[in-house]
Amino acid sequence: MVWRRWCSKAEPGIGKTTVWREGIARARCQGYRVLSCRAAPAEARLSFAALSDLLTPIEGAAFESLPVPQRRALDAALLRAEPQGAAPDPRAIGTGVVSLVSELCAEAPVLLALDDVQWLDLPSARTLEFALRRVERGSVAVLATIRKPEPASRPSVVSVIADDRVHSLGLGPLSLDALNRIVEEHLGRRLPRPLLVKIEIATGGNPFYALEIARALNAANVTSGHALPVPDDLRDLVGSRLRRLPRLTRDALLRVSALAVPTVALVDPKELAAAEEAGVARIRPDGRIEFAHPLFAGAIYAAASHERRRRLHQDLANRVSDVEERARHLTFAAEGTDGSIAAVLEEAAEHAHRRGAPEVAAELEEQAARRTPADMVEKRWERCLRAGRHHLKAGDLQRARQLAEEVLSATPPSRLRAQALHVIAEFCFANKLDDAIHFLEEALTCAGDDCGYAAQLEIALAVVLVATLDPARSDPHLSRAIELARIAGESALLAEATALSALARLFTGHGVDDEELRLALALEDADRAVPFQMRPSLNVAQVYEFTGRLEEARELFVALCERVTARGEETDLPWILVHLAVTSWLAGNFAVAEDEADAALQAATLTGQDIFVAFALLLRSMVRAIRGDLDGARVDGVEALGISERIRWAVGVSQSRYSLGYLSLSDGNPQTAVTTLEPVVASIEALGLYEWPTAMALPDAIEAFVATGELDRAQRLTDALAACGRKFDRPWALATSGRCRALVEAAAGHVETACTAAEQAIVDHQRLPMPLELARTQLVLGQLQRRRGERRVARETLERALATFEALGAPLWAEKTRAEIRRISIRRAPLQLTEGERRVAELAARGLTNRDIAAALFLSRRTVEANLARAYGKLDIRSRAELGAVMAERKAALVQASP
Repeated sequence: MVWRRWCSKAEPGIGKTTVWREGIARARCQGYRVLSCRAAPAEARLSFAALSDLLTPIEGAAFESLPVPQRRALDAALLRAEPQGAAPDPRAIGTGVVSLVSELCAEAPVLLALDDVQWLDLPSARTLEFALRRVERGSVAVLATIRKPEPASRPSVVSVIADDRVHSLGLGPLSLDALNRIVEEHLGRRLPRPLLVKIEIATGGNPFYALEIARALNAANVTSGHALPVPDDLRDLVGSRLRRLPRLTRDALLRVSALAVPTVALVDPKELAAAEEAGVARIRPDGRIEFAHPLFAGAIYAAASHERRRRLHQDLANRVSDVEERARHLTFAAEGTDGSIAAVLEEAAEHAHRRGAPEVAAELEEQAARRTPADMVEKRWERCLRAGRHHLKAGDLQRARQLAEEVLSATPPSRLRAQALHVIAEFCFANKLDDAIHFLEEALTCAGDDCGYAAQLEIALAVVLVATLDPARSDPHLSRAIELARIAGESALLAEATALSALARLFTGHGVDDEELRLALALEDADRAVPFQMRPSLNVAQVYEFTGRLEEARELFVALCERVTARGEETDLPWILVHLAVTSWLAGNFAVAEDEADAALQAATLTGQDIFVAFALLLRSMVRAIRGDLDGARVDGVEALGISERIRWAVGVSQSRYSLGYLSLSDGNPQTAVTTLEPVVASIEALGLYEWPTAMALPDAIEAFVATGELDRAQRLTDALAACGRKFDRPWALATSGRCRALVEAAAGHVETACTAAEQAIVDHQRLPMPLELARTQLVLGQLQRRRGERRVARETLERALATFEALGAPLWAEKTRAEIRRISIRRAPLQLTEGERRVAELAARGLTNRDIAAALFLSRRTVEANLARAYGKLDIRSRAELGAVMAERKAALVQASP
């Protein structure tokens, strides 16, 4: 991507639009495709007025090539087609703009030229902000002008471009010579220098002001010896020029100033001839009418009396076709409450909503509420709540909460009270999740006999309970939601409740019902507007992922990714990308997993979602550790832990600790791994649930406990993991618990039992599509086979593990395996113990202490310790428990070999 942004900031009349036009001309000469718009105050409250101007020149074929959700969203926003069905997501509109601009960039560099961006309507500004952050292909430049000072309500749309790609130009006063040339060019005569000096001093070098004074001088035939006709107010100066125009022309200009989109269809072009000749306004080739400078519009509108403006807006309300503009004119045409005007405003709000402009919809709905007569109080509350929901969609959560609280304070009927409480709960989703539970529970008591709405509340409450790690409490709510959805006959609601129920049941240790999952997918309405965490395909995909059905999970995640990308639902994208990365990680596609974690991190950072920033970091930490990048893994893990602790995300804290514990184990520091994983294991034991999503850290924790001698704890955890595997037939729990059992038995000296456990684990791995885990179990089995003296078999097993580690790109595990293979090559035969070593080993195997052995053999304790250490090395063991088993095997072998 090549971004360049030229930004002009200036006071009114300084000439920024002139400079802007010159910039456009030069860009065209350099081969740029120019998309331009000039914002105006009258358009600021409409939906997508600026965006429509910007995109209108683009050929229809470019729109037709867009993904269907993007094309439909843009068609609705730009009124290329009448909005139909559900309102488009505003992000789909922004994504459509990104796609259009990216396609244009493939043919030529593009210039986005924006004049007076401080007056951009909010939907256009929001869409352009979205697009300017995301255009990734080709060469794009932005040429923008901003009146100085800018409004403080929100930052400029072009401020999203990085400062290192910006050239800002503040337009200041012109020199005396420049003013002289401008006056001569526009008026056809030169002014005496003394008079020009006076004009420069009076105007501060502002060219617009200077030209207006020069015109006044010209009209009044004032010479340099007279005082300048400079009024206190610039509006008076402009007004005096306008007053010289014919009455019909001034009337036509007043109509132009009151219209958001003035065209020759609404204003007689013949009446504008004098204004065009005077350089006050011009008619564009497409029939649009524009003032030469916005000050003319403001001056002529302000000069009209209140009553005249009211009558004008009443007349325009009957002439304009756009429902939003009609509502605007009706608002200016009347004061006080009025049921008919409120109804039009409500209709306009719905129109803006269906175009994907929730900001405008919220404002219009609030105006409708204010205009609602006192005897229609329930209608007023309904409009307030609709405005609140539009504010939620637009991202103004605080205003949504305020409107809902305003309704609550008026003691509305139960159904409206439930809706108000629901709006406040949605505010809490993003601020204080625990509080949402209280509001949703109270809303349920007010829902009455509306089964469909009650089902929505039950599902929302269940989502919060699962998210706050209290899935057991969600069960009755989900059961009730399913029942209510069936009564209401709403299959989409039934799909959402069923899928969420399946996920919650997994977290409560009730297993998985495949029929439940199939039903949820079959009933899902992919086009239904619903919070992402309630989408059936997402929750079914997570169930598949958590139970090791990775291909099925990935298929659903890929389809979801394509859907949200096409619709521009980028807030939901990090959620999918992290789960895609998980499926790649588990399936052993580590390079892909790291790329997907990178993409998730970028998307989460862009959308400001700390929870997914942490999720992506901890996942990338795991992958980097496997791939041998220990430093990068440690940085990611520490950062993920810090974010998770800051936002109090308990799941993230546990999983970040897991990534760091795994890193320590991979780096050969089991004691550090135990310290890091201790709180994680404690939480798993407290929960008592050993499914993969809650207990993924357990196999590595058990390995660390074995390495540090905590065999009793390792045994207890292994038994719990195995019990879960048997109860629900989970290949992951069966395979990894088998490997853990082999480690525990081997540490206790039971090599045969350990081998049997490892061999069964290999069988269980055949149903588990996790090649890294299989190779790790093969490594353990190879070690045990070597200790059992099966050198050839051990080498074959270890070489299979090595081949997998190398193919997966897991260098640390590969090196551990090579070390085991080298040990087979140099291992001494078991019968090479010296007589002294043998006698010491036999007594030690019988349980005698070093002091007792020394006394029995008449040796020093130092000599006993030395002989025992050499025996351990020759027998390739590490503990007395192992020594007893090995010596018993040696004795049996000697007896069998004796004649």
